[in-house]
Amino acid sequence: MTATNLVNKFEYKPLYKPNQLICGTGQTAIVSGWTVKSAIGKHLQPQEYAAIAPSKTKRGTGPLTLEIFGKSVPTVW
Repeated sequence: MTATNLVNKFEYKPLYKPNQLICGTGQTAIVSGWTVKSAIGKHLQPQEYAAIAPSKTKRGTGPLTLEIFGKSVPTVW
């Protein structure tokens, strides 16, 4: 009998501000706080996360928060 590796790859398609997210093929979203998202992305493989984004930006609500809650979150633009 042979063991097979059954790993599901998910393709995350952001709806809001896709250029501000780092997307992977995993199932976990990572909120980086004030840490630069690319610094976290360098230490992880794409299959370990679905998206990496800051919690807030200089202009208001962060892109990952908008993805989770949609446009119902008030922003300062």
